[in-house]
Amino acid sequence: MNENMSDENFMKKHLVSMLRYMSKQGKFFSMMKEDIDTYSNAADYVEKNGLTVYGFVVLVDKDELLKIDEVYLIYTQPLK
Repeated sequence: MNENMSDENFMKKHLVSMLRYMSKQGKFFSMMKEDIDTYSNAADYVEKNGLTVYGFVVLVDKDELLKIDEVYLIYTQPLK
């Protein structure tokens, strides 16, 4: 795992950068029939308010899961 992933400022900058990149993909937005301002507005929001992560979803095997630090709760569901 990249050590910078636990740094809020690094991740904020990274996410904003990705959102700004996506906001410039007009062809993608026309294909998906989505509002082109969606990602730009999201980037503005993150720049103003920062990041708050409540959780995430990961699909891994047991050995990989055991490598993740600071796990407080694990919920599993059978794959169908």
